Amino acid sequence: MSEQEDTRSRVAVYGIIRKRKDSLAHNLAVAFCYENGWLPIEYVDRAFPREGEDNEWARLMEDVEKGLLYGVIVRWEIKGLFDYCEAHNTKLCILDKPFELLPSFFSGRRVSIC
Repeated sequence: MSEQEDTRSRVAVYGIIRKRKDSLAHNLAVAFCYENGWLPIEYVDRAFPREGEDNEWARLMEDVEKGLLYGVIVRWEIKGLFDYCEAHNTKLCILDKPFELLPSFFSGRRVSIC
């Protein structure tokens, strides 16, 4: 988009990427956002976040609290995340089997599971 602001819904894609498979799964989640007309905002940690340290998880939680995101996509259930998102009027999608999206991308079939 040129000088106009992008009006697509902003959806966070959070991942901990340590291996190639993690990276592939993360990229599928990003592609899933584009496929559904959302603007993916990527939050990537290279190790499990620790409380009190700067990390993308903490930045994600701040952005949810500020109401900057329409939704959040993660690859696994995280204790308390559903309630946190719900309290801040943010959708949550747990994309625990991202590789199942591959056939839809190769066939051109639109998928919406969240």
